[in-house]
Amino acid sequence: MAYIPVQVTVNNLAPSNGTFLTPLWFGFHDGGFDTYDRGRPVSPGLESLAEDGDTASITTEFDLAGFGEIQGTIFGANGQIAPSETTTQTVWIDTSDPSNQFFNYASMVIPSNDTFVANGNERAHQVVDDQGNFTGAEIMIAGSQALDAGSEINDELPANTAFFGQQTPNTGVDENGVVQLATGFQPVGSGGILDDPMFANADYTAPGFQIASISVEEVAFGDTLIGGSGNDFLVADNGNDLLEGLGGNDTLFGEGGNDYLQGGDGRDSLEGGAGNDLIQGGNGNDTLWGRDGNDLLEGGQGDDSLEGSAGYDTLIGGNGNDTLWGRDGNDILRGNSGNDLLQGGDGDDLLQGGNGNDTLIGGSGSDTLVGGDGNDILIAGTLPASVNLPGVADVMTGGGGSDEFVLGDANGSFYGNGEQNIAMISDWNSSEDRMQLFGGVSDYSARATQMNGTSGLGIYFNEQMVAFAEGGQVGDWVANASYNTYV
Repeated sequence: MAYIPVQVTVNNLAPSNGTFLTPLWFGFHDGGFDTYDRGRPVSPGLESLAEDGDTASITTEFDLAGFGEIQGTIFGANGQIAPSETTTQTVWIDTSDPSNQFFNYASMVIPSNDTFVANGNERAHQVVDDQGNFTGAEIMIAGSQALDAGSEINDELPANTAFFGQQTPNTGVDENGVVQLATGFQPVGSGGILDDPMFANADYTAPGFQIASISVEEVAFGDTLIGGSGNDFLVADNGNDLLEGLGGNDTLFGEGGNDYLQGGDGRDSLEGGAGNDLIQGGNGNDTLWGRDGNDLLEGGQGDDSLEGSAGYDTLIGGNGNDTLWGRDGNDILRGNSGNDLLQGGDGDDLLQGGNGNDTLIGGSGSDTLVGGDGNDILIAGTLPASVNLPGVADVMTGGGGSDEFVLGDANGSFYGNGEQNIAMISDWNSSEDRMQLFGGVSDYSARATQMNGTSGLGIYFNEQMVAFAEGGQVGDWVANASYNTYV
């Protein structure tokens, strides 16, 4: 392995009162992740980004696609990246891994309702050559490259917000079109968005208009601290530092900067501190804390405990019976082998159990849970529907084995607060799976339903839909069956 710190820098080149960018998503991959194709509809993940600036869905799509693992979201000082603002994020990539050879990006352009910038050619930006040498990239994005997702009708009038009249996400009028070059705004004097002083210079179709630049470059290491065969205590300074514990039961602190911590053999304790850190436990039963920043934690061998804390973190358990807790942010948790416990916490999280009999707990937010092989327990929600946001919808896939889908506990049903507050179950199998529900048999019914153009079976609690079994038919779930447990 040949890990290096790589900094992704976004510079909004628009003039004052020009276009903003929503937080920019990026990912490193093997050349197989196609963000979009002009002339075809956008994916659900890109649609969510292009319409609302939300990167959670495209993050999940990228991870499930399997073409790469390293990705991130770059925020401006106030969330959006303002005209003339420059912002960065540093990640650690393994240049010997082919899944880090190519770079993709995507961001919504505002004001708009579904205008975005992204690379459509998945091999346009190679940042690691075929010999494993980092080459980086310098990307210029002109106004003429702005794209219309074709997912919402461009209702610019009246233009009373940066999102063209939308006060909340997903409130535009569906267009059901395809990706094409964006055509720009209504002319000045028509009452459109260019008549708003805040966006007087936002005409990206103007000659020579530059939306942004993106650079992908290697940054220097700071200090290198290497332990020995004993029980070492290593503390880094600010900067991008490398700490290796080697043998023994070691304690490593990254402190400030984007650090790389390796525990090695033994029962180690590793804490990243501030910054976007790469933390690897190695052999032994290790404890890893990411703390602040967007961290990558890998447990390795043994029964490890991983906690992401703040930021958009990726936690990978490895071999052994691991415990993973994402906490704040939109996190990715992978148990891999063993009987693992995964808890997403706050945010829109992706939990993948892998092999073994795993327990997956999504927490708050719209989470995606994939059990994998083994007899898994999937608990996407943890709060009664009465205190959930109406737009929260979780996706659950049990995978192989006899899985249990938990839709409620003694405090109430986790779902049913509005049309979109439901559990989407992709592979319900009444011959082997189980379900836990709040209430009693008489509270529930099921009938054929359609969701987003997909046929399936709706499960209703007092006439409020709480679950949708994708592809299910009448009789695939009945309220008084033995596979149901009521609490």
